[in-house]
Amino acid sequence: MATSEKPRYTKVELVLEFISLLALLTYLIYIVANWSSVPQIIPDHFGWAGMPDSWDSKGMLPTMLYVTLFIYILLSVLSRFPGAINFPVPVNEDKSEAHLQLRFSLILWIKAELVLIASYIGVQGIRVAIGESEGLGHCFLPMMLVTLIITGAIFIYRAYNLKSASL
Repeated sequence: MATSEKPRYTKVELVLEFISLLALLTYLIYIVANWSSVPQIIPDHFGWAGMPDSWDSKGMLPTMLYVTLFIYILLSVLSRFPGAINFPVPVNEDKSEAHLQLRFSLILWIKAELVLIASYIGVQGIRVAIGESEGLGHCFLPMMLVTLIITGAIFIYRAYNLKSASL
């Protein structure tokens, strides 16, 4: 595959795309289904402990959905250009296809994680506003950070393995 070609989807990557789209649609449906029961004031920010610490008008719900949609679209477009992602590993020409595929996969993993995180925050914000929940949960922030850091570390490790395999 030439470096200008688009990488192929593996089964895992197709599942990641499905998860991203499903999270986005679930968030949209949850907003529509609960719109009439959402009070005029909703949480718009959560603190370190996962508890709401700032409130705004109900009109922010579509904005939060648009931000999540923007993340989805931006990373979908970026996945078309995986060569734009740099790893701290030089790429040998004989491994350029594998590196391109690895970058493509990384983008899809990050997209799924970020869309899931944003959708969860949005749904929990609605649940807090209607009294079904008190916050995101005290483990949310550490779990989110660990997940994103581990994902990055795994892909950097895999990039280094590609480099050492080609030496």
